[in-house]
Amino acid sequence: MLSQVRRVKSMGRLRILEIESKSALSRVKGMSFRWGLNPYRGCQHGCWYCYARETHTYLELGAGEDFERTIIAKRNVADRLREELSSTRRKKLEIAVGTATDPYQPVEGTYKLTRGCLEVLADRQWPFGLITKNSMIVRDIDLLQDCSRRCARATVVISLPILDDAVSAAIEPRTAPPRRRLATLRGLRDAGISAGINLAPIMPGLTDSESQIRDVFRAAVDNGAEFVGAAVLRLKPTVGRHFLERLGRRRPNLARRYRRFYTGPNAPGAYQRRIMRIVEEARLDAGLDIRPMPSNAGDSGFAQLRLPLSAGRSARR
Repeated sequence: MLSQVRRVKSMGRLRILEIESKSALSRVKGMSFRWGLNPYRGCQHGCWYCYARETHTYLELGAGEDFERTIIAKRNVADRLREELSSTRRKKLEIAVGTATDPYQPVEGTYKLTRGCLEVLADRQWPFGLITKNSMIVRDIDLLQDCSRRCARATVVISLPILDDAVSAAIEPRTAPPRRRLATLRGLRDAGISAGINLAPIMPGLTDSESQIRDVFRAAVDNGAEFVGAAVLRLKPTVGRHFLERLGRRRPNLARRYRRFYTGPNAPGAYQRRIMRIVEEARLDAGLDIRPMPSNAGDSGFAQLRLPLSAGRSARR
């Protein structure tokens, strides 16, 4: 991909590699959706736990600072997407937007590649789900409303692991604060756009107390969420090294506990079952329906849960 670079732009510590991409859609295996769409590679948000950090190593770039400071912008992505969706052989299967990057990271304010892709999806009436943790998405409410009218499915997922501002600022250093994400959710729902929360990842010792989990569920319902999903932190080797290095600077004792706790990419089964019981109880108390919805969060994976219509209406009042 780096051989496709057409221009390099420097913005302070940020380096943007503009490329002409050969394709817009990537095939996804083992998930409930077939196609992923990522207008960018890398992400300025700098979340410690981001599973997508590993994808930068495929380009011979680092999973740490490089992932946050070297952003690849696929400047022709909307044109490629239109070409690919125009194929008469392509079935109208749901596209997941943002499986390896946040499509509304700050550079989107300049490049508007995500907006261009949404325009194509609306024009082609193509079903999609989009995940972000940035409030910039409200810029495109008009377009998302058009997608809601024209596409069989147009769903937005707001990623929100915790409500605590201090913890969020540490582990997700360059994205919207939790309350602003909730306000974004409310704005989307008030505009008639299908939207909910992804409570993920749930991180041992950081975001996994029962009160923290229940607080997110309550805030989601209070702000009109149609669904909430949850998943426990996974730490593949590349991401795990970065996560533990960052955690070790602030909480060395907790970092040592993680090294003992995570003997592989997944937390122990007993721990995951306990957390999911808390999630299930919070779901029931919040009035969420038990019907699962398709996942569209990539490797962070989660099962979305829809609010019953009565609860959804009361949440919007």
